[in-house]
Amino acid sequence: MKKRKTKLGTKLFWGFFGTGALACATGYFLYYTSLIDFTEFPCLLILDTTTGVLASMILGILISRAVKRPIGDITGAVKALVRGELDAEIRVASKDETGRLAEIIDKDVRGLLKENRRQKELQQKREGYREIQLGRVFSNLNKLAEGDLNCDMAVDEPDEDTRQIHDMYCSISDSLYRSFGGIKGYIDEISRVLGELAEGNFDVSIACDFKGDFEGLKKSIDRIIDRTNGLLLRIQTAAEEVSAVSLQVSESSRRISESVGEQASSIEQLSASITQIAQQVRQNAQDASKSAKLAASAKDDAVAGDEKMKKMLESMDEINAS
Repeated sequence: MKKRKTKLGTKLFWGFFGTGALACATGYFLYYTSLIDFTEFPCLLILDTTTGVLASMILGILISRAVKRPIGDITGAVKALVRGELDAEIRVASKDETGRLAEIIDKDVRGLLKENRRQKELQQKREGYREIQLGRVFSNLNKLAEGDLNCDMAVDEPDEDTRQIHDMYCSISDSLYRSFGGIKGYIDEISRVLGELAEGNFDVSIACDFKGDFEGLKKSIDRIIDRTNGLLLRIQTAAEEVSAVSLQVSESSRRISESVGEQASSIEQLSASITQIAQQVRQNAQDASKSAKLAASAKDDAVAGDEKMKKMLESMDEINAS
């Protein structure tokens, strides 16, 4: 159950009212117990009671107002302080405990105001310092995004107020410097290896260690170089085999050429022999024709001689017969 709040003035009023009521109750108690004889002065009881009650009420109201006003001022100032209104003022002229409390609170508020202004100035100073350093960091990151690794990692000298921010940005700057240096080293090493490959030197590899995700890049480049070397080795082997086969083909061509030359010479000799044989055959044919003519003439002569022999034999037979 929520507890109901009661104002201080109300508490004081009811306190003094209770005091008056207690005084009345005490008077009636004395009256009824006959400790004091009010029969001679019956109005004394009423007057005493009424005076006590009124005095208590008036005193309660005066004290309540005297206490309530400075406490209200203090309460308002404290509420304003809680809301962030640090320019609130506490004006209490009382010299009692309430005045001293108001003075202490006012002093604290003034101190808070001063500290608040100092903190605002310090915050503005730190924000300005931070913006400058952040601008350099973003500028370096933009250069990195554009492929420019020549970055400015300087950090402005601090004072006591910006020492903590300076140390933080020094750590950031050192980290960026190491990152930029590492990336630049990787790029320079890759450029060196690719330059050697472009010059035809495949007996090369990445010398430095690559860290983190860049290790995969190193392995990929080394794997490319190894595969390229293997491919070139196979190409060299194939070229040597082709060269050996070419030598064999050249030797075979030379031998074939020599054989063709020898065959051409033999063909020339054969052609000359054939020509000579043809001439001899033609001569033999001419001689055969002459021989045939001579044979025919000899045959005719033989036939004529045979006729003459027959005639001579007949003549001889006739001679013998006669």
